Parts: sequence; C-alpha cells; structure tokens
Amino acid sequence: MGDSTEPAQELSGHVAPIDCDLSNEGIESHHMCMVMAVLISCPHLRRLKLNGNSIRDAGVGVLARGLLHNSSLQELGLARNFVTKLDLAGQRCPGALGPGGVEALAAALRNNSTLQELDIGGNDIRTQGSMLRAASSRGGALRRLSLCDNGLEASVLRVLQTAASEYKGLSLVV
Repeated sequence: MGDSTEPAQELSGHVAPIDCDLSNEGIESHHMCMVMAVLISCPHLRRLKLNGNSIRDAGVGVLARGLLHNSSLQELGLARNFVTKLDLAGQRCPGALGPGGVEALAAALRNNSTLQELDIGGNDIRTQGSMLRAASSRGGALRRLSLCDNGLEASVLRVLQTAASEYKGLSLVV
C-alpha cells in the first residue's frame, strides 16, 4: 500500500455531515448571498447556526431562497437575529422580524422537506402568525419550532396550540 493523504472519510466512501456555527459573527443581510450559495452547493450541510447576527428581513429573504434549493439542512438557528440599531451605550437593541421576512421564511418552510428544527426565538415576532401556520400546515419535515422570547400575543398562542394539536410530531417551544 502506498502513502495516502486522502481523509479517512473519503476512503470509506462516507462524508460526515457538516455543522456550521456562524453565531455572533456580525453577519448582515448583504452577507446572506454567500450563505445562500453554501446552502445550495453544500450537500452535506446539516446544521447552520446564524444566531445573534443582524440579518433582518432582506437577509431572511435571501436565506429563504437558498432553503428552497437545499436538500440536506436539518437544523437552522436564527435566534436573536433581526437587530436594527444600537442604543447610546453601544448595546444592540432588538428589532422585529417584519412581514417580509416572515412570509419568505413561510414559503421556504412550505417547500423544504429536510428542515427538522428551526429556532427563531428572540426576534420580537408578536403577531405574525402566518409563518407559524405555514410551518405547521405543510407536509414537510419540521419537528421543532422554537419561538421563545418573542412576546407572542394570546391570539397567536392559540393558533400555535391548535397547530400543535392538529399536526402530531411538531413540537412548539414558546
């Protein structure tokens, strides 16, 4: 046998799943084209964490387009992400994920068959139930939807409870 420099995973014919944690890296909406390219071109990407960045609605729209063409991602973290300004002390102030971002994410969830876990906690999603209904009403793979620290109104909580009772296998964390 000769000297081989190939990684063991390639020799065995198996490529290990890829986990990518880009949390708290200062990623903004204009960086999401690169993330979308990775979503589309990396068939072994299983987990992507983008928590604590400043992606906003425009970036979520780009990310959603990537999700439409992805067939491997199982977990996506978007918690504490839609930061819109700094206060006088330089601290980040949370902004709300607006209707555009919610609708883009809803469309992606309706058409993605691999995403099992989605964390969108801490994004001030108070009344935007359309994405939540879309997440639970399609026949996709989503099994866990985390919405902690979003200030959800009672009417939205009722929609969530109804969805959870109708779609077995979907765990809602509120």
